[in-house]
Formats: sequence, structure tokens, C-alpha cells
Amino acid sequence: MTVFTERVVTLLQGNGIIREEDRELYIYGLQQGFIIIWNILTTVTIGIILGQVWESILFMFAYFPLRSCAGGYHAKTPLRCYLLSIIMAIAALISMRLPIWNSVIGLVSVIGSSVVILLLAPVEDSNKPLDATETVVFKKRTKVVLYVLVGMVVIFQIVRLPDVSHCIMLALITLSIMLVLGKLKNLGERKNIVKTS
Repeated sequence: MTVFTERVVTLLQGNGIIREEDRELYIYGLQQGFIIIWNILTTVTIGIILGQVWESILFMFAYFPLRSCAGGYHAKTPLRCYLLSIIMAIAALISMRLPIWNSVIGLVSVIGSSVVILLLAPVEDSNKPLDATETVVFKKRTKVVLYVLVGMVVIFQIVRLPDVSHCIMLALITLSIMLVLGKLKNLGERKNIVKTS
């Protein structure tokens, strides 16, 4: 992927489309774009295997915008990140089949995960720290996306489409778990830095 993105950027640079000083930015952006596309294709494939195609698509459309604003746990290597994404998608889709979902559990899940998201987001990665301005911007974006998703949960419950509502609920639950894991990882890394200094 790195070789491919570098060749694409070199081609764009050679044609005068991008500047030399923007090269690394474009390489990073293309790599992230390919990773997102690959994750989407993988999640849909898992949905096809499990017989939950529309559920996998809806889960992604709820999860990815919130994840991009709120941040959360990031694995140390792209391979680990990819494997974690696969496990997460499988766990979420299987959870949708469990006969535990009712209005009470749904309400508790939405409130609990929303509180966690509002309190913790954005959770930065040690490799990509946020400055004060970015933190404020991403917090506002997280709130907007979260409120839209919670509103959708309520609407789909009212119109008696609980399966659709459960997909969005599980996106919120998954994101709240990723935020907690990300926060714990950051705390662990800070403690290690203090010990070694």
C-alpha cells in the first residue's frame, strides 16, 4: 500500500497537480483512504457471510463518522488495527442477534454509551496528539454526530423499526468501548514515560 500510494503521489507531483511540500500529507491521506475502503469492504463481506448485509452497512455508517470525530483506541500496527476491526464487526453483528434487546436495555445502553462519549471524546492517539483548538473542534463535531445518532435511535424506536435502532445502538456502544480502551492506553503510555524519565 505504501509503495502504491507513493507512486500515485509521485505521478500527481510529476504532473504538477500537487506540490513537493505537500507530498507526505497526500501519501498519508491516500493511505488512510485505502484503509477506510478496505475496512468497509471487509465489514460488508462479514455481513454477507453472517447474512446481515444491511446491518453491517448501517453499523458502518453510524460508527465511522462518530469514530473519526471522537477518536479512541488505535493499535500499534496497521495489521493489528485491521484484525481488531474484523473482531469488532463480527462481535457487533453477532450481538444484534442476541434476544436481549428491549426498550429498557436499549435506553440504558444509549444513555450509558452517550455519557461515556460526551465525557471522554475526543481521545487522541499518542502518534497524533491534538492541540487545544483541535480538541474543541472534534468535541463539537462528536456532539453533533452523537445527537443525530441518538435522535435516529429514538425515531426508529417510535416507528417500530427496532432492528435499525439496534444497529445504531451497537455503534454507540462499540465507540464508547473504544474510547475507554484508548484512554487506558494513553494513561499507560504516560506512566511508562514518567517511569523512564
